Amino acid sequence: MIDRNISGEVDVRYFGQGLQRHLIYILLKISSQYVEKRTYEKKEFAPELTFILFEEPEAFLHPGQQELLNASLRVLSSQEDQQIVIATHSPVFVSQNIEEIASS
Repeated sequence: MIDRNISGEVDVRYFGQGLQRHLIYILLKISSQYVEKRTYEKKEFAPELTFILFEEPEAFLHPGQQELLNASLRVLSSQEDQQIVIATHSPVFVSQNIEEIASS
């Protein structure tokens, strides 16, 4: 990463784990926008589906950052051909999405 305050590069390992996790999310979000779209005749299978499995996304984040990440993941998952599965132990993170959890 380039830090303009010190005019040089800083290894990402020197930043906190919260920032590192957020950087991973940003890279996933950006990469999903640069996929070459193809047209297929069959609609039974979505070969263009972007599937993201995110384990403990809220770990090491402050509550405000957790809310921002949650909102960003909701926007990303609402886009066509995007699916996000989150594994978490956080009742707070889950409770923010309780309306979206399917029940049978």
